[in-house]
Amino acid sequence: MNLVEITRALTTLRLSGIAQAVEGRILQAQAEKLAPLDFLSALVNDELTRRSDGFIQRRLKQGAFRDAGKTLDGFDFDFNMLMVTRKRGFLVMDGEKFESSAARGSAGCRRKVEERSASRWSPGLRAS
Repeated sequence: MNLVEITRALTTLRLSGIAQAVEGRILQAQAEKLAPLDFLSALVNDELTRRSDGFIQRRLKQGAFRDAGKTLDGFDFDFNMLMVTRKRGFLVMDGEKFESSAARGSAGCRRKVEERSASRWSPGLRAS
């Protein structure tokens, strides 16, 4: 079999990730004198990468997101933080850390929650 026939056979077997990378991987294997197992491993890894990328692209397309190209890298998390805390009322700024005010609660409430969870884990200890 020559390279064209191998590519056609891989495409027929629905292994297009391997079909796209086989020529480059053959050259790499010859240049680096890769063992057959390493060569096969690289080809399988190429196919897995192509499939996972295709899966993510399909999900993004099906999701029909308004701003599909945007990422969180460019988002300004510090923008108007006071408005966020006032509007939602559940974020409490404690230095650099944000914490839920529901989890924070009052001191008495927190103590009872801690006692309750302690009694769950150690049967000899009971909350009063």
